[in-house]
Amino acid sequence: MSKKIILNIFLVFLIIASVIALGWIWKEERSKNAQDAKRASELNQTASSAAAVDEAANNLSFYDKLIEKEDVNILVIGDSIGVGTGVKENENWVSQVVTRIQSEYESKVTLKNVSEEGLTDYAGFTISKTMKDSTDYDMIFLCFGSGESRDSLALYGEAMIRAIRERYPAGSIIWLMESNMDDDEEGKREVLFKLQERYRFFVSDVMTAMKDSGDDKNLYQDSGLPNKEGHKIYAETVLDTIATNIKYDFRDLIDNEDERASISEGADKFLKSTYVKAGKIHKTDNLSFRARGRAHTLIGIDMDYEVGDSAVLYVDGQEFPCDLAGLSGAKNRRLYVPVTETVDIKRQIKITFNSEAAANRFHGFIINRVSNSE
Repeated sequence: MSKKIILNIFLVFLIIASVIALGWIWKEERSKNAQDAKRASELNQTASSAAAVDEAANNLSFYDKLIEKEDVNILVIGDSIGVGTGVKENENWVSQVVTRIQSEYESKVTLKNVSEEGLTDYAGFTISKTMKDSTDYDMIFLCFGSGESRDSLALYGEAMIRAIRERYPAGSIIWLMESNMDDDEEGKREVLFKLQERYRFFVSDVMTAMKDSGDDKNLYQDSGLPNKEGHKIYAETVLDTIATNIKYDFRDLIDNEDERASISEGADKFLKSTYVKAGKIHKTDNLSFRARGRAHTLIGIDMDYEVGDSAVLYVDGQEFPCDLAGLSGAKNRRLYVPVTETVDIKRQIKITFNSEAAANRFHGFIINRVSNSE
């Protein structure tokens, strides 16, 4: 056999071997790619499932999260009862509710309590509009009613609910009907129940619970605020409200179209609110503060009032006397109140106090911008 024939045969075998090798390599590569694709698909499915679980968890209501033992974020906005004035921190109703939720429902609670002594529903409304906090709260407890008039509760209470629903659309709300609401001669209970019906949140009727305890005279401090035993009833009443909502599958009605129209005239007209601290306002002398700007607004002030304090507010030079004594009930107290009806500021506002001591107790202006549309 000639060398040429042998060489040709060798080349044929080499080509065949190469084709077989390449075929095997291609098969192995395709198999590896298929395995990689399958693995990638499994990872994507796992990630999608995890994302779905996270999304589902984020969409759970406060009550659903308690059932699932999920972590919850709680916000408390209130007055002296929200603070727990006069009792130890671990004795107030807020601490008791948090402790019981964590022990009975096994849900970790992250709490923020912005309650302060002397705050009213107007302050609660403003805080709900101006609070700088990116947390998505699952539950918002509101604790107002004893220090407000019926008309004030109707207007600012409703504005507060609307502001909270706008800011925390998935949050549940429980409003504590305070026990010291002066026997409700003005019909403030009726206001709260009307708001509850319209906005589908829940009222926890502590007022009735205290009266039905059979020992209500021994549930208060000399100041009229609940004592240690009184706070126990507050806590039990709130926890009963939570348990009832879970048992009967009650939920706040979110995105209710009926909320577009307000019950109280003007409650749906509030736009952006701004709190301007005294330290950031120009002090023209020892008695006066001046701020420049333009706004169609309600003007409020925040100060620690003492009997004898007085002040005059000027809007573009027009005088608006502030009835601090009337607003405070002629008592030393925190004043966080509106001092004008809706006004148009074209250049500036200025407030002048009757003493340097009063000026030093001034904390700031509240600017509540209002829609001027009819």
